[in-house]
Amino acid sequence: MLPNLKLSCVLLETLVWKELNTLGQKLPPRAGHSTVAFGKNLFVFGGFTDAQNLYDDFYMLDVGKYHAIVDKILVA
Repeated sequence: MLPNLKLSCVLLETLVWKELNTLGQKLPPRAGHSTVAFGKNLFVFGGFTDAQNLYDDFYMLDVGKYHAIVDKILVA
């Protein structure tokens, strides 16, 4: 479990937010990124922390029930 990565989801049945346990690589904090949901996966691309730190990386989050597995995808 990665202690610095906080990932939350809302349970649609109860409208209550729940923090997910995470495994895998740390996804650095960012804003201005793109995220797409496909099945039980979230794909995150790019973003920035400030004008000096721009990201062009790509992550897949496998979001299961109350947990997420984070994998960085290398793009050639």
